[in-house]
Amino acid sequence: WGCYQNYGFLTPLIVLAIPLLEVSCLIVIRTYYGIPFYQASPHHFSIYLKKNGWSVPSILCYISSLSLILMSIALLFFINVFSFQATIMLGAIFLVFWVYATFIYKNKQ
Repeated sequence: WGCYQNYGFLTPLIVLAIPLLEVSCLIVIRTYYGIPFYQASPHHFSIYLKKNGWSVPSILCYISSLSLILMSIALLFFINVFSFQATIMLGAIFLVFWVYATFIYKNKQ
C-alpha cells in the first residue's frame, strides 16, 4: 500500500468513464444529426436501452455493476496493483463489453 502509481492522476478518468462515455457519445450523435451539443435530445444510452426492451431495474443494475467494476480497477491501479499497460488493456476490454452490452446484445425481459 505504500507504493502509489506514477499515473495516479488518471484515476478520476477511470472512475468517471461512464459519464465521460455518455457525454462523448451524445456530442458525436448530436453532431451527426445536426443538433447543437447543448440542446436536449433523446439520444442518452439509458433511453436507448429502455427502447430496446431493458427494464429500469436492469438498466440501474447494469450501470451500477459497471461503476463498481471501474471503481475497483481505479483503486487497484492507484495502489499500483495494476500497471498502466494492464489498466489500458482492461479499459479496452471494458469498452468492448460496454459497446456489446449496450448496442449489440438485445435484452429480452
